[in-house]
Amino acid sequence: MSDQWPVILTAALGVAGTVVVAYTGVHGNRRQTTDQAAVEHEQWLRGQRQEAYVALLDAWDTAVSKLERTVDLWPEREEWLDSQGGEPYEMAITVEEDLVDARRGLSKPLDRAAILGPASVDAAVIAMDNAFDAASGYLNHQTNPDEPFERDWHSWPALMTLAHQARRQFTEASKLVLRTPPRPGGPWRVALRRTAR
Repeated sequence: MSDQWPVILTAALGVAGTVVVAYTGVHGNRRQTTDQAAVEHEQWLRGQRQEAYVALLDAWDTAVSKLERTVDLWPEREEWLDSQGGEPYEMAITVEEDLVDARRGLSKPLDRAAILGPASVDAAVIAMDNAFDAASGYLNHQTNPDEPFERDWHSWPALMTLAHQARRQFTEASKLVLRTPPRPGGPWRVALRRTAR
């Protein structure tokens, strides 16, 4: 029997080694599959974000151009209303239509970019939304016959500067997000590790 111990010991070590290698292989493959799925999801999300961000920039430029066009047409519209004996509320209706038209194409792209995030882009989207609302509110205020009218439009350039700054903030935030490559584990795994501590 003492002659069989080396054979039995060698066989036992062989079986144990096989079990360890099999366990490591299965666990390693599972981790690799999980990491690969996370990277693929991050790449998909990155593509969705890129589409949403570009669509928002296009919609933003169009909407702001419509606001600027409303200001450019203001004197012409006023002259026409005066020559026709029009009432001040008619100008308010025309401007309101312009504002609704400008906002219509902007709302969904703002929402989509905010949904896709991340937080840095959310903050920039909120800044854009606030800047647009400020400019729209100003134009709306300009049509109100009960409020003082700014004949020199001295607040308008500051509002347009705010709008351009909001666009620039969004562009910088989105560039940072899109230029960060996906990595195994992704940001969700890092967040899980932080909360586990």
